[in-house]
Amino acid sequence: MNLENSQIAENNRMSGIRNLQTNHRNHPDVGNIIRRSEDNWLSASDVYSILSHRESLTVSTNQNPRRGVEGLYLFYCHRFLNYRNGFVGTRRFTRRHGEHTIRVTQSRPLRPVAPTYSRRLHRCYPRFVLVHYRIV
Repeated sequence: MNLENSQIAENNRMSGIRNLQTNHRNHPDVGNIIRRSEDNWLSASDVYSILSHRESLTVSTNQNPRRGVEGLYLFYCHRFLNYRNGFVGTRRFTRRHGEHTIRVTQSRPLRPVAPTYSRRLHRCYPRFVLVHYRIV
């Protein structure tokens, strides 16, 4: 599985950070989910659906999802770090979708761009992290 994930990430990598909300809004299978993510947090089935289509989405090579503009970002990380530096109010929880467990970390920056700016990190597959920045 890890070898397969590595090959998928290698095929899809692009330099820099790519916002799925601006780059994949018209994706045939996950476009509606990506559009909904502009106004709402993602459900477990939404996260699983996006991650299960990772072969056809842009994977960012930048392995530092600490900061970002509002949006949805998919990262391939050789090893996962919680990226808590500069963030406060961290809470962790899990969600289930079928047999899959999705680990979620939610926090907000110490110096937010807006009072209600928050970030959620979603992990379902080894080495892939879906990061969602929102003003709630």
